[in-house]
Amino acid sequence: MNPSGSPVIHAVIILSASPWLSSLAGAMLGQHPQLYGLPELHLFVADTLAQWHDDHTRCQNRPQAMHGLVRALAQLHEGEQSEASVRRAWSWLADRREWSIARIFEHLAAAVAPRILVEKSSTSAAQWDFLIRAYQTLPQANFLHLTTHPLAVAHALLEQREAPPPEGGGWLQQPLKAWLHRHNAILDFVSVLPEGQCVSLQGERLLAEDACYLPQIVQWLGIREDAEALEAMRHPEQSPYAKSGPVNARWGDDRKFLLSPTLRRPELSWPPLRDDPLLAQIADSELVGAVSELARQMGYG
Repeated sequence: MNPSGSPVIHAVIILSASPWLSSLAGAMLGQHPQLYGLPELHLFVADTLAQWHDDHTRCQNRPQAMHGLVRALAQLHEGEQSEASVRRAWSWLADRREWSIARIFEHLAAAVAPRILVEKSSTSAAQWDFLIRAYQTLPQANFLHLTTHPLAVAHALLEQREAPPPEGGGWLQQPLKAWLHRHNAILDFVSVLPEGQCVSLQGERLLAEDACYLPQIVQWLGIREDAEALEAMRHPEQSPYAKSGPVNARWGDDRKFLLSPTLRRPELSWPPLRDDPLLAQIADSELVGAVSELARQMGYG
């Protein structure tokens, strides 16, 4: 127990600027026999379930951010994610609006025990307040910071476009600002954590060289590192959340991940940032300089 009397909750929290990467990595870790990978809960945006619900409901495009929690509750309460079980999960939440976010995590932890929760919501690093709330809610958690190359942001956006992007690079500035803001916030946050509570790793290397890095992660967590456990982690598609949910809770994870939840090993040979034609289009030289410098600090040439 904590000095406050609340139970100690052991968890792994993944911090990343890439929703797809955090979704995939969370599902990978969650397949370990001693871990339980949750969908995106987006709980650290609020102090209570009432605030969480009202915050997401007010935003036109964010009600789907609540789908992950109701899918998790349906799965843990009834062992399935059907329209009926999800409807009962919505009702269960409505009856507990006064619950704190810490209390809902206690409920989830008890439901998966003795497995350890893996939380990977992409909003966790969106604001400094959310990071602090994550630590205050789960002070014993292990934090896994997965970095991403800034060009991965650019090329992911290009893949989604149906037409060539307009010249000038203006379409890329906001995503790069978000990349810069989130990684700076994460680095500031983890710099004050006790030694050993956080591990930082290039996300691309985790996926491309899983045989090297998965054993290191499980050793850090102090859990099984046998071949069977490690092999299970290479199959994120076997997570109960690695697909769309029923019509009343369709989402709950990054959409790119839901469309293709298998482990994909990316290329590691990025061209130098100074030579990238996409960055060369951006008129904001201060932004390009800040992005390039932070990428260099995180090991990207």
